[in-house]
Amino acid sequence: MLAKKGKISTRQAALLFYVMTLSPEIRLFPQNTVKMAGKAGWLAPVVAIAPTLLLVVLVNSFFKKNQNANLSDIYNIALGKVVGKIVVSLYLIWILILTSLYIRYYAERLLSSILPHTSLVFIILIMLLLVFFAVRNGLVPLARVNELFFGMLIVSAILLYILALPDIEYRNIMNVCTSDAWPVIKASSSIIPIWGYFLFIFFLGDRINDKENIKKFGFKILLVKFIITIMMLIVTIGSLSATAISNIALPFFAMVKDIEILDTFERMESIIFSIWVITDFITITVFSFIAVSMLKSIFKLKEGKFLASPILLIIGIGSLFFFKDIFELEAFSNYIGLPINALLTVIIPITVFIIGKLREKI
Repeated sequence: MLAKKGKISTRQAALLFYVMTLSPEIRLFPQNTVKMAGKAGWLAPVVAIAPTLLLVVLVNSFFKKNQNANLSDIYNIALGKVVGKIVVSLYLIWILILTSLYIRYYAERLLSSILPHTSLVFIILIMLLLVFFAVRNGLVPLARVNELFFGMLIVSAILLYILALPDIEYRNIMNVCTSDAWPVIKASSSIIPIWGYFLFIFFLGDRINDKENIKKFGFKILLVKFIITIMMLIVTIGSLSATAISNIALPFFAMVKDIEILDTFERMESIIFSIWVITDFITITVFSFIAVSMLKSIFKLKEGKFLASPILLIIGIGSLFFFKDIFELEAFSNYIGLPINALLTVIIPITVFIIGKLREKI
């Protein structure tokens, strides 16, 4: 019945959230948490989980009176149509920039590894074409494929971390003391803005059924994400050390390269790399769906499929001209991207909720 209506379940939405955050987690979390908290960086998710659970409660509260709405509608209801559209427009601009960022990261990763002599434009064009067809086919097929991919991700992650256990030197993660408390709190500031993508998913709220289950599935998926993230940080920091991670571009990938399997298959990086590319595709596609939904809401359009072409064109141009190289990408992510994410996924939603409550609209 969900498929006939072109809608997905809240459970499927939660699984999309899990997968779409995986790429930035792998890229940012190990290095950022270590830079702020050293060997205690693996504890940052312990601090980050509480405010993210509160965000789930907040999102659930948004939809108690408006089960058939999306988040754009909620903002319009809470703030009034004019202010609401202005705020949603700011989200739309940021989603377009963020999607351009992820496409460029994907392209730079391919250029620096398996396709060094390939045109940057060609690599970006291939991804845009795949995303275009995915958006045209609708959200339901993507959610179904993502369900299967999620299971593969969890099995792969558990297997990978088990295989990495022999390489962990426990002195790299132990000897944590009370003086590490504040650095760990600071380190959580790089995690919360990414886990805050849970909010973004509900800009597709009118295409998500059973939103009365937001807390149920939101809490469950965050518990899984919490466990997997801590495991990732423990094996990465434990295997490489905080000092080494501070000087490595992709610590997680470096850790994977060191894993040996029965002295025969020594390299898992090709498998992990393939999984990473798929997560990039899902992330970019979900953000494209969100951009289409926002644009529909701003201009009160009944149909949005035709918006995919101009949106992806803007994203493609942005990915080529906003960022010159990987160093600009990383600087933008850390010094601009994370603070704006925090603003849009924490501060603004709380403000909207307070205003909506005062106006008795939520």
